[in-house]
Amino acid sequence: PSTGYQINNRSNVTESEADRTINWLFKDRNTLDPELVDSFGKIIRLCRDYRVKVVVVTTPLTDIFIKKAEQHITLDAVYGATLSHPENASLIWAHFNYADLFPGSYEYFSDASHLNHKGAAVLSRTLAAELCK
Repeated sequence: PSTGYQINNRSNVTESEADRTINWLFKDRNTLDPELVDSFGKIIRLCRDYRVKVVVVTTPLTDIFIKKAEQHITLDAVYGATLSHPENASLIWAHFNYADLFPGSYEYFSDASHLNHKGAAVLSRTLAAELCK
């Protein structure tokens, strides 16, 4: 879409849709893609070199998506390889973890891992309030 987000409040949160997304993301691996982890580190170091404050936002996910993803890797393991990694941790100014902001509230999602317009509006207000503190 030309707006960069979907303007609808429909929800297609199903286990089969979550399975398709998880299978696509992990491609039968039980680990993070090493190239993605390396790319994350490069972005963090580039920000350091240009003195850019890094703010990381973990966007909301459905409980269905988290449950299925954790059959491959836990959120703690993801954070350990990226945010908490010794080369990155000191360079991250803030991390806002909203993964479980809407547990079981599927009306905020267009599918198991993406917010719809309503969910994006709530997340935006929540994040703005946190950044203004």
